Amino acid sequence: MQIVLSLVSVRLFTMLLSPSQVGNLFLINSIIAFFGLVLINPVGMYLNRRLHHWFSRGRMPDVFFVFNLYLMGVSLVSLPIVLFLTKVLHVGSGLNVMVLMTFVMMNIYVSSWNQTIIPALNMLQHRKSFVAFSLLTTIIGLACSVIFVSLIERGALWWLLGQVSAQSVVTIAAFVYFHKITRAKISRGIARRNYSPGNIKYAFNFVLPLAVTTLFWWLQNQSYRMIVEHIVGLEYLAMIGLGLSIAANISAAVESLVQQFYYPIYYGQINTDDKATRQTAWEKMAGFTLPIYVSTAIFAALLSPFIVSVLAGPRYQGVTIYVVIGALIELFRASSGLLASVAHAELKTRYLVKPYFIGALCAVAGVYFGARQLHSQVFIPLALVLSGFMVMIVMFFEMNRVMPIQFNWPALARSFLMSLPLVAVLAAYHLSQSLVVSVAVCAVSGIYFIGSQYLMLKGSFGGGKAHG
Repeated sequence: MQIVLSLVSVRLFTMLLSPSQVGNLFLINSIIAFFGLVLINPVGMYLNRRLHHWFSRGRMPDVFFVFNLYLMGVSLVSLPIVLFLTKVLHVGSGLNVMVLMTFVMMNIYVSSWNQTIIPALNMLQHRKSFVAFSLLTTIIGLACSVIFVSLIERGALWWLLGQVSAQSVVTIAAFVYFHKITRAKISRGIARRNYSPGNIKYAFNFVLPLAVTTLFWWLQNQSYRMIVEHIVGLEYLAMIGLGLSIAANISAAVESLVQQFYYPIYYGQINTDDKATRQTAWEKMAGFTLPIYVSTAIFAALLSPFIVSVLAGPRYQGVTIYVVIGALIELFRASSGLLASVAHAELKTRYLVKPYFIGALCAVAGVYFGARQLHSQVFIPLALVLSGFMVMIVMFFEMNRVMPIQFNWPALARSFLMSLPLVAVLAAYHLSQSLVVSVAVCAVSGIYFIGSQYLMLKGSFGGGKAHG
């Protein structure tokens, strides 16, 4: 349902918003992603890494108390940064500055809590409540967005405000439920001790390299939108942004499902001082997840014209090539993220800086150069593919220094072979303009894809061992 709803939202906002507003939508999301990735995500990763430890000692309310103060500080810091982006760098020139500043501040606080408290339920094995709150956030958010842009104004900010409204309501409900689970109260003494120099230094050593890393990640994967808007224009940003985001939505939906299932197991297994156990846990996770990422990339690339026909409609048919390119970019991104989990497990996050620095450099320089060329539509996506590939390669060598990397090559081969029957959709490419044909092809191929992944999952838990 999460996958279907995320894809339905693409169809709806491409129907309800003009191309320039779709461009604004991607632009605003990039601004929000900057704060989420650089300032919130590293702390969130630290919470995930220590969650089981704190929960077992009844300290979650105290941790959340400190985290809440941090979120309030980040929300306030966002105001001058957004003002600088709009007034000095001329980002989002068509948007109301005060409205944008207020929205970003509100989004940082609300979305961060929503994406912290609900996944925490899953990490603690409360899967049913996690699924319920996740679906409620998506369903209510989609409904609010459609209502706001239909009745008030067909603008990107109103679409996003619908998402934040839903997150606010569902997060409060999730907090109430979480409190019933923990049955613990805030201890001001313990909360104050969380500010001790030793605790702060320990967390800082974990978080700082991640913050630098995620800054480079943002530069690699999100900053191109600002460059494209400034040099090429919002309408081209809408086209390339839509194509890449369709591939990203498919990949992220599958990746999220995989992580929701396996990450609680993985983080539970690496909560040990035995390095051999942590290595085995990573090999099992990689053997389970990487074949799925390969199959997803093949699925998205081969089905791209039919997916675009279903999700975006006739005026966006030109984005098909960007979906294919996006599928490749997403495979590199997901593979790099999987490798990066080695550094998280070993608490050696400084090894993540180099790969993402190289990726950021390739992306920013490449996109800026490509956007100024006559054939910018070729050079811009090429720069993004190259940067993703470079991150994956450098990440492999860096993580291999932290822990010997072994892959389950037979599982990867099986995932490739099981994806080959999807090549049959090439015979129907000339009919991809038909919505009925596209829906039918996506449905049949989707059923096959899900079935093949189910068989792969059974094989992964059937005792297969990672092979070097």
